[in-house]
Amino acid sequence: MNAPPWATTAEAWWSYFADRPWLSGGFVWTGFDYRGEPTPYGWPCINSHFGILDTCGFPKDLFYYYQSWWTTNTVLHLLPHWNWAGREGREIRVDALSNCKQVELFLNGQSLGKQAMKPNSKLTWQVKYAPGTLSAKGFDAAGKVIAETKVETTGDATQIQLTPNRTSISADGEDVSVVTVSVTDAQGRIVPVAGNKINFAIEGAGKILGVGNGDPSCHEPDTFVAQAPVKSIPVNDWRWKLAGVPSDGSPIPEYAPDFDDSSWNAIQSKTDGETGSRVLTEGQTAVFRARVNVSEADLKNPVVQACFGSIDDHGWIFVNDQRVGESHDWSAQPVFDIKHALHAGDNVIAVGVKNDGGPGGINTGVHVDITGRPAASPWSRSVFNGLAQILVQSTKDAGEIKLAATADGLSPATATIQTQPGTPRPSVP
Repeated sequence: MNAPPWATTAEAWWSYFADRPWLSGGFVWTGFDYRGEPTPYGWPCINSHFGILDTCGFPKDLFYYYQSWWTTNTVLHLLPHWNWAGREGREIRVDALSNCKQVELFLNGQSLGKQAMKPNSKLTWQVKYAPGTLSAKGFDAAGKVIAETKVETTGDATQIQLTPNRTSISADGEDVSVVTVSVTDAQGRIVPVAGNKINFAIEGAGKILGVGNGDPSCHEPDTFVAQAPVKSIPVNDWRWKLAGVPSDGSPIPEYAPDFDDSSWNAIQSKTDGETGSRVLTEGQTAVFRARVNVSEADLKNPVVQACFGSIDDHGWIFVNDQRVGESHDWSAQPVFDIKHALHAGDNVIAVGVKNDGGPGGINTGVHVDITGRPAASPWSRSVFNGLAQILVQSTKDAGEIKLAATADGLSPATATIQTQPGTPRPSVP
């Protein structure tokens, strides 16, 4: 519970405000953490830390300070967690956030003292760490115990738990259940230092919208979009010869796949920005030829493209004597659909080039990209403080959604959500 130099802590600003009844209000920035503006920490942090809740809506410790003094609820909250292996015997600051009149702290049943709570404040102890149970009792003005809480040293992470906030949602393609993912020990206690990566799978009348964990320094994706696999075949070995190149793109013998180019000059289409393939001077025209081998399996993919780093300055592109396109911008990186012109085995790519000025030719790496059909990406998310979150949305089909969670070394978990026919939403005129 700290603040950057230009701001104040919740306790500092609220104590000031609460003592001055003539003030009309205060301003809290913000209710939730948010992406960008990482404060007060920098990269690799990618979130602000201002929120009362994190980006998943999980309460932060600050939440309980505000609840203590903004509500009539009886509040008693201890921080931090009590998993500090390797720090035995070293002092750890322990805070109690509460609106009880007095709070008494215990470590493994032994009292560490009772303190009176100043309004709009908190209580602090310095406690030498020992594993076990850190507990507290809250008392009212008459000395009666009105609240108790504890944090415990947990065992190792052993299992996953899935807890939907709603187990029945509307089958309207819009309704959502927010599922809390917990990593627990054998006794079912959340392990606050767990960071296991959890894998998710879904079946039935629903889909996953996104995942999160509230970690302000997490760089894992929130959504997993179906990805199309791409096989890239470099086409670096070229032969070239000065020749007349029709500006209307009409075919010439040098474009034909069976043309003998064995006596032509050999060059490589560079991939590192060098000028080894920029062999033409001002006003020259030439034909460049290369071969690429594709299989029957390659041709079963939906997209096959020839990708050029640059054609300087004008180019007419032929594959097996079929014209597939042209380029007239030396700074462009043109891409051409060539699947219709290919056959299994060796294929010839021929490019007629006209250079207007300066060195010209086929510049930087050329490759043929074979793009497959998009495949659904597996969903996953690492837990933070033992927690993560997954959003599940209904389809328009009534039925059952089955969400499964697995992780290396942990017992898996499943959650079932029913989708029910709902009242249709009224149309907007």
